[in-house]
Amino acid sequence: MIGLLTPDDVRTIDRSCDVDLSIPPIVLMENASRSAADILSSLLPTVPPSSILVVCGAGNNGGDGFAVARMLSFDHSVQVLWMGEEQKMSDATRSNLHAAQRMLSVVHVDEQGALDLIVKKKWDVVIDALIGVGGGAELHGPVIDVLDLLHRADALKVAIDVPTGLDALTGDAHRSCFHAHHTITMAGPKPGLYRNDGPSVRGTIHVAAIGAPQELLRKNASSWILTRDDVRTILPTRKRNTSKHDYGRVVVIAGSRPMRGAAALASHAAISSGAGIVDLVTPVLHPLTAREVMTLVVPATTAGTIAKEARSMIEEKLARATVVAVGPGIGTDPETIELLTSLIDALDPAIPVVIDADALLIVPYLHRALHNVILTPHLGEFARLLAKSKDAIARRTVEYARGFAKEHGCILHVKDVPSITTNGTQCYYTVNGNPGMATAGSGDVLTGVIAALCAQGVKPFKAAALGSYLHASAGDHYASVASMETLTASDLIASLRYVFPA
Repeated sequence: MIGLLTPDDVRTIDRSCDVDLSIPPIVLMENASRSAADILSSLLPTVPPSSILVVCGAGNNGGDGFAVARMLSFDHSVQVLWMGEEQKMSDATRSNLHAAQRMLSVVHVDEQGALDLIVKKKWDVVIDALIGVGGGAELHGPVIDVLDLLHRADALKVAIDVPTGLDALTGDAHRSCFHAHHTITMAGPKPGLYRNDGPSVRGTIHVAAIGAPQELLRKNASSWILTRDDVRTILPTRKRNTSKHDYGRVVVIAGSRPMRGAAALASHAAISSGAGIVDLVTPVLHPLTAREVMTLVVPATTAGTIAKEARSMIEEKLARATVVAVGPGIGTDPETIELLTSLIDALDPAIPVVIDADALLIVPYLHRALHNVILTPHLGEFARLLAKSKDAIARRTVEYARGFAKEHGCILHVKDVPSITTNGTQCYYTVNGNPGMATAGSGDVLTGVIAALCAQGVKPFKAAALGSYLHASAGDHYASVASMETLTASDLIASLRYVFPA
């Protein structure tokens, strides 16, 4: 797992290193700068030497920039342009400014013709070390003029920590934000690199080590990104002497006459993701429902949705369920919504439930504890749960998601870019996946994948996060061998076999 560090997390880590571990700020700065310089060196040819402009501020980000400039100057032609006041610098930043001044050309922006350096000389590389993680999207004064000039430079552009003008937490960017080809971020990635405007200004992300213990970084991160190495760690290993009954029974309640395919997709995804048995309860069976899925066709309303007469038939299935998935294609008929509300309310609270699509309409009416309930709305459905407009929450999805999950005691997975999985305290970002996955039925497949992971014993919170990661990985696998425009929900199911570990 990759821990995401907010600005507050970074300050806590720096303070702990200094106070608890006796690693002073200047040592952390030297470690981080050496790591950043090594990363930069790997991106640059040494023959011929590159011409590099490092633009620094007076904060600790500028201190990193001064140190990186010093280190790169042994192999490249480096010049520093800086702004701010020396008397406001930390001891570590001031020390690195003085060291840079003794070794290479260092020019303050107030000097005559200083800004001409940016556009009147051809630079191979421009490095932004102006503000860093302590800044945000609210910029004022001369820094905007500097950034506008940097935007005109025809060079490889590298940001140290975060691009200046980007909020490291929210991903909001100023109109003059530095646009990087590469961002070398200190200690760990910042949430803002993945949110809102972040992906459009960050370029490729690299992480520079600062010399802090990994345990300290893990302890202070409250948001995470899963990687392929995490899949087998979270997913239980199958023992040789087992049967289908050891891997859970998923009961999928889904489908209606107009949306038969949703039920087929969700149930097929569940059986394709490792569930031992999958029961599909639906009023109308799709002819392409997977052969491996056990089906129960129940009475329908005049609208073709599940009728209240189906109660006893469904209750019989639920009595044997390990996990329940409800919602894909069920429609909005009041009779169906009332029935599902009653059935889920009466379900044993120990049984995980995945609620998706139109079944999310039942959530405000549930009286049961929701600690084992996973809600999987897309952004529009989440806005409906909050009784807000989609536009009102679009740029603060993480904050709204955490608040909702904490208030309701549930697990919430908001399908967005990035997708967010939270229990109100911790949060997972799904940052893989591609635009080809914006296709009908994709969410139905996700519902089945998450339910199958729960059935195999993965705790609901991690099942939701891992399910999202695998679902996105399936989309990426397909896009690696075919055009993403041709991707369908059925292709996602077929691609799952390539993203589960062998």
